Amino acid sequence: MKPSRSRTLRRTPLNRVLRFDADAEATLASLRRIPDLELTRSHNALWLRGTPKSTTDRDALQRLLASLPAAARYEQCPNGRLRQTHQLIPTELLPTSDWVPIADWFQPELPVAACPATTPAAVPLQLVPSTQETESSLVLVRFQDLLAFMATAACVRFDRLRFATSADGSTVVQGLPIPPLPGTRFSLQEGVAIPAGYTWSPQVPARVLARCLAPPTGGIALWQLHGEVSLLHPEQLLPLTRAAICATAQALSPPP
Repeated sequence: MKPSRSRTLRRTPLNRVLRFDADAEATLASLRRIPDLELTRSHNALWLRGTPKSTTDRDALQRLLASLPAAARYEQCPNGRLRQTHQLIPTELLPTSDWVPIADWFQPELPVAACPATTPAAVPLQLVPSTQETESSLVLVRFQDLLAFMATAACVRFDRLRFATSADGSTVVQGLPIPPLPGTRFSLQEGVAIPAGYTWSPQVPARVLARCLAPPTGGIALWQLHGEVSLLHPEQLLPLTRAAICATAQALSPPP
């Protein structure tokens, strides 16, 4: 009598399908970033399936699915039939409703703020006295004082200076060394001129101050103590020469 031979069944790895209770969405939401998972709702239950693209993906996906609290677990057989993993014969059919990628099924929403944020009140820029010494490279003078200075000064005293004069005779002289004339001296930073002995508050960086006052490229934003800001464009700042001073004096003189 020949001994009987046991037959070994070789199973081809199949796709896994899991059925969950209808209220299990909160449990599955944490899986929304995992690829190859799809969801559908059928017969008052949630169905999850995985379709791995490689053997490595399949092994990792099977370990993940095994850790979920499913109501039932199936292997998908041909013709859409489902066999529970502890049975040998398919007993159910794969749901025919639309399967949706799990990332599309769950759309995260931002929580509503308990206390809506409020826009903080703007803090105005202002000039305040400063104890820090800074170099003055600009002075605001009367044109008549500058005219008298130019009548006797040597050329070396003004050949590197620029000036601009307004209709009322207020004159800005910029450069080093500034002429020894009575007037208001200014220090210049990032194109912004503020009175000597003062600084700005709040203490934002000079480049932020320049962004607020917007001096023209190559020009100057002149910020005076009473709060007025005058913008001087580079074409308004002329080289300080005797010829330019004479021409300005003639322009300011009243017509006969």
